[in-house]
Amino acid sequence: MLLEPVTSITDLILSLLALGLQGGMYLRFRRTRALREAWWVGSFGALALATLLGALVHGFPLGALRPLTWLAIWSTVALSGACFVLAAVFAAVGEREGRQLAPVVLVFLGGLFWLTYLVADRLIVYEAVCLTSGTLLYLYRYLSGGQVRLLAAPLGLLVLAVGAALHLAGASFTTIWHFNQNDIFHLALMVALPWYYLAADPALLPPEAARRPWLPINLPTVPLRHLGNHADKE
Repeated sequence: MLLEPVTSITDLILSLLALGLQGGMYLRFRRTRALREAWWVGSFGALALATLLGALVHGFPLGALRPLTWLAIWSTVALSGACFVLAAVFAAVGEREGRQLAPVVLVFLGGLFWLTYLVADRLIVYEAVCLTSGTLLYLYRYLSGGQVRLLAAPLGLLVLAVGAALHLAGASFTTIWHFNQNDIFHLALMVALPWYYLAADPALLPPEAARRPWLPINLPTVPLRHLGNHADKE
């Protein structure tokens, strides 16, 4: 009998979803060899491992292994967030500048993880910084002349923000099973992950659908230099 059946099962579904998205991104990376896709492979892979461990910790007692399992969960969640931010950096500024910025980003995120989790026990702050900064970089890339698919990232963040708000409010509902606040956030994550995948993979939209839509206001575009080595010439 599972300790928290709905939480454990939704974690397992999330793990399978993230694993599938990782596989799709890995196939793209094999074609492009772009580091942006490599970081996405790492982000989805770390999330798949974190949610698989979550399924175990919510489903079984685990005994003395329980504290270690939670540490592994938070560490892999942090790794997933860091890989996501790096994927967004590479998407926004290109491969060459991305390589230069990557050590700075890693040092900053490492310090933030140490401060928010190991010191203050508030990893949610780390997660919020990663999700918001990475999503804003995708929005910046769109405003700089990128494809409309990049707007999928802000939509994913919006879904996660609603899920996080319901989680913090302690929301719950009952259908056949009882869904607590953790389960509700898992459902939001299930909806958000494909949106982020859409933002990451230009092959999912045909060329005519990838054009930028008409906007009711004239948004200034920021020219990006050295984009010649981007895998997807937008």
